[in-house]
Amino acid sequence: MNFLDIQELIIAGWKTQTLFSALELGIFEQLSKQSKTVEELAQDCQFSPVSGKKLLTACVALGLLTKTDNTYQNSSVAQELLVSENPIYLGDVALHIRDILPLWNKLTDAVKENSNRWQQVTGSEAGHFSSLYQDPKQLEHFLKTMNLYNQETAASVALNFDFSPYHHLLDIGGSTGVFGQRIISHFPHLKITVFDLPEVCKITEQYIKEQYHLEGQMTTHEGNFLSSHSLPKGFDIIYLGWVLHDWPHHIQLEILEKCYQALPPNGILLATESLINQEETGPLLTALLSLDMLVSTDGGGESTGEEYKERFSKVGFESVEIISLPIMRDLIVGVKKVRAIDPT
Repeated sequence: MNFLDIQELIIAGWKTQTLFSALELGIFEQLSKQSKTVEELAQDCQFSPVSGKKLLTACVALGLLTKTDNTYQNSSVAQELLVSENPIYLGDVALHIRDILPLWNKLTDAVKENSNRWQQVTGSEAGHFSSLYQDPKQLEHFLKTMNLYNQETAASVALNFDFSPYHHLLDIGGSTGVFGQRIISHFPHLKITVFDLPEVCKITEQYIKEQYHLEGQMTTHEGNFLSSHSLPKGFDIIYLGWVLHDWPHHIQLEILEKCYQALPPNGILLATESLINQEETGPLLTALLSLDMLVSTDGGGESTGEEYKERFSKVGFESVEIISLPIMRDLIVGVKKVRAIDPT
């Protein structure tokens, strides 16, 4: 790195806030159909044309907008990724990151004390997920963020793991259920049950009925995988998508043990996680995600593939393997083997 690289790193927050403000004001939505002048945008988005012009100039400099004469247009990438009606919309991801930035502002304290920053920032002892469920808008941004990344993950998993021998998958913490919906598109014989909290299952059921139209093939099961003594049985494959990294290692082992006990012999546990490399030098996004777990969860963080394999094996899973995926997550596979009976 050089002087300019460090300078870019220092002002990265300014760039991010420029994007957040443009999203909050609805600028990309207003420009999705036609070009507009600063005066027209000021009226439609309800901002001062004087200060608004400064924001628009920054958006042009960042490549988010283009300017022709006195009118502004979305850049091609903003039109593709920052307009809500499009198939891939990163606006909810950006607003979710904005929602948790106050926690990141206390990163130094989190590192000193090895604990999340919810109480310091909000004054409440409620943790990450409890706080999300109390704020409908933040919950919406979070669920839509997970929905986007779970689509990508499901598409990749479906191409790298053969679900054809299996019949019924339990998706623990499955959120909107999009993972199961995408897997079914590749393996239409498979049934999916999403196991999540009651308030999430209500949202999941809406997705199943109104968007996926898979009422006969997808169901929900209300519960809490942490407080429940056991998980429901009757499934030959269980999936944990970005679940383990939310919790400290001893809680991960408890979750894995519950999965092991719920599966029949030869049952499969799948987990997708962002893996720290064996040298513990990156990748960058995974390293930053681990810091996000530090400030926002109760002891969560990213791990190496070998660490996950060790935890799987510790609760009894055999033939544990890591399948590399061309996305930010990789697939961990564990098998509950049939135990041989000693005739003596």
